[in-house]
Order: sequence, then structure tokens, then C-alpha cells
Amino acid sequence: MDEKTRVKRQIEKDREILNHELLHGLDREVLNMSWKLDELIVRYMKIEAIEAIESGDK
Repeated sequence: MDEKTRVKRQIEKDREILNHELLHGLDREVLNMSWKLDELIVRYMKIEAIEAIESGDK
């Protein structure tokens, strides 16, 4: 599995967990999950940007 697919799947998994936790109230663990998800989204966006730049070079 390539990096982009792995990160995308992790984002989807973490978003599902976060949404479930938000239904039960906000605490430190939920905030940590939210921050982790934000970091994964940024990483995914960087991969997308690099791929867009590389495809433009060809």
C-alpha cells in the first residue's frame, strides 16, 4: 500500500473514532485524536501537492 492510500485510510479511521467520541463528550483524549487527525490531513495534503507538482513536470 502506498503512503497516500495508507494516510487516507488512517484519516478515515480516525475521523470515525473522533465522531463517535464526540457523541459522548469532549475530553483530553478526544482533543488528542483531533490533533492527530489534523496532522494526518496536513500530511495527506502535502502528498497531494507533491504529486500535483510532479505530474506537472512530466
